[in-house]
Amino acid sequence: CHLLALQARGEGLCFVDADTVLAPTTSGAALGVLRDDDAQLVTLLRAADDTTAAQAGLLPMVNHVLRALFPVALMHRHDSSKLALALGPFIMVTRSAYDAAGGHAAAPDEVVDDVRLCRAVKATGRRVRLATGTAVARTRGYAAVGERWRGCAKNAFGALDANLALAAATVLLVMPMLCAPFVRAAVGVLGGGTVPAEVWVQLALVVLVRVVTSVAGRDPLRT
Repeated sequence: CHLLALQARGEGLCFVDADTVLAPTTSGAALGVLRDDDAQLVTLLRAADDTTAAQAGLLPMVNHVLRALFPVALMHRHDSSKLALALGPFIMVTRSAYDAAGGHAAAPDEVVDDVRLCRAVKATGRRVRLATGTAVARTRGYAAVGERWRGCAKNAFGALDANLALAAATVLLVMPMLCAPFVRAAVGVLGGGTVPAEVWVQLALVVLVRVVTSVAGRDPLRT
């Protein structure tokens, strides 16, 4: 990325992963976000290019979790560079912001360089944006569930600033809270027993959150 940025001559830079497919309108849509919000960096949530079950199921959940658990509104309104997140498959940044942040050369050994770049840009006092791009960008990514899980885990750990305590709290508290209702319902149904009423309420709340985040982020329920 650093070497290609040195060769680029435009006023803006666009970093795109090889497994990301863009629509003809993607660049214009991203530029529109930068212009309308007076921002210097924008990253897009993408749809899944769902040729396998892993691709069809996991990437939409990543979008959902980001919308449901990450404080996107605070990221847009608060000045703290810790409240910043970018997704490597698509990042558009102005040349001036990229250079002011030191670019990719500022931390060549950083594994989650997309998040670091976004936080570095925000630390210079510039605005960053996380926008829904499911209508204009699709990502195929890893075909196998294990590969997808390892990739998501690496990025999630980096987004948590490699904080073991925060990662442990997420795994031990947040994940069980989201998964437990589905497990309890499955055990009740498959075991021939009765599913408690509170489990159905919990399931309804999880689904409701998914619907709300989908509508708020203009992100289709399935993709």
